[in-house]
Amino acid sequence: SMMRCKRFLKNGSSTGAGSCPQMIPARVQTYIAPVSYAYHPLLKVKPENLRPVRLDSESKEISFLSEPALLEDFDYCSPSGSGGEENKQFVFKLPAQATSSATMFSGFAMWCRVIMDDVDIIEVRGTRSHWTYVVALMDTKPTSVKVPSEIRLTSRIQPFADPVQYTFEADVTPA
Repeated sequence: SMMRCKRFLKNGSSTGAGSCPQMIPARVQTYIAPVSYAYHPLLKVKPENLRPVRLDSESKEISFLSEPALLEDFDYCSPSGSGGEENKQFVFKLPAQATSSATMFSGFAMWCRVIMDDVDIIEVRGTRSHWTYVVALMDTKPTSVKVPSEIRLTSRIQPFADPVQYTFEADVTPA
């Protein structure tokens, strides 16, 4: 009903670039980055039972291996332009580390970023939040990766499937 919809409408006349003066939040984004999950080597799971792992937003159990990339961007101001099936390719560069020439790659962490308006943004990464990281493990055991190198990710998101389907294929190559 209209009464329920009004509670999501914002009063005011913000007209800044990219603003959506009527909706709160204006948009929601999903970021993604390759990670090493500390407890991955201890998991005893068959490939067919591999499921995403949810970790607290302040978790010390994951190490980010590169800078994140924008996976999804849903704009509440123009929902018809958001939410269709998406196929994307990413290249994550893993820099050389002073302490080691190798690292362990477990999979990809995903987290949300909520853009309320032109001023207020809710960041999940590295802050206390009720939202979690979702870690998609790419195999039953982590993969040893020599650094520097690159992780190439091909993603496919099918938002109209029930439930939404995410498909990830990764390839690790020396830089």
